[in-house]
Amino acid sequence: MTSGFTVVGKSIGTDSMTSGFIVAGKPAGIDSKTCRFIVVGKSIGTDSKTSGFIVAGKPAGIDSMTSGFIVAGKPAGIDSKTSGFIVAGKPAGIDSKTSAFIVAGKPAGIDNMASGFIVAGKSAGIDSMTSGFIVTGKSAGIDYMAFHSLPWLVNQPVLMDDVWIYRSW
Repeated sequence: MTSGFTVVGKSIGTDSMTSGFIVAGKPAGIDSKTCRFIVVGKSIGTDSKTSGFIVAGKPAGIDSMTSGFIVAGKPAGIDSKTSGFIVAGKPAGIDSKTSAFIVAGKPAGIDNMASGFIVAGKSAGIDSMTSGFIVTGKSAGIDYMAFHSLPWLVNQPVLMDDVWIYRSW
């Protein structure tokens, strides 16, 4: 029904009725008058000056220096040194020593026991019941339609709760 993400039990998908996003169960459709997104009653349009998104009145455009997103005035681009994301000024790349993700300066490696990610010291494994990620103890499933082009999601998708998600085993 939502063809979207499930994050901490909340749906972030596409509302077939409005052709808009559904974020945390609230509609984020298209305002026909302004041709902008409406997210929880707030406007997400395009800033003609920066050619970037305006999210809840704050700019989320492209930083010409880093070729990365600027979200609410904070950079979320690519760090050329680590080839990793920079989110809110903190690195989320790959640690060459451990071959693990670095998220906000904390290691997010692979837990051999759970075969899942370790994010900021907390387990983010695979929930066998929902076939989705477990992030700090909360469920965050993956949508096939949204992530089908990513190279690391190569396994067979399954349909659960009207959402296509990937199994990781």
